[in-house]
Amino acid sequence: MTERLLAGAALLGEGPDPNWVDHFSSFILSQDYDTAREVLRGAVSKGVSSSLAEQYAKVLEDFLQKRDEVEHPIILAPPPP
Repeated sequence: MTERLLAGAALLGEGPDPNWVDHFSSFILSQDYDTAREVLRGAVSKGVSSSLAEQYAKVLEDFLQKRDEVEHPIILAPPPP
């Protein structure tokens, strides 16, 4: 029973990885957006402020939007002759 109570106790009070921004950025640049999202979620769960997290979430959202625009471009009809 004691083991179950102590499971994960070593992680309590531990802040986010000091290199989380570097990891997040490298995953964004390598277009591994799912992993970047998980790095951000992990940082938030370990105490990164919500305002900072929102800023990085916006970065991720912008990259995802640009990716979608490249993968599914909006094709406008050519002007009439």
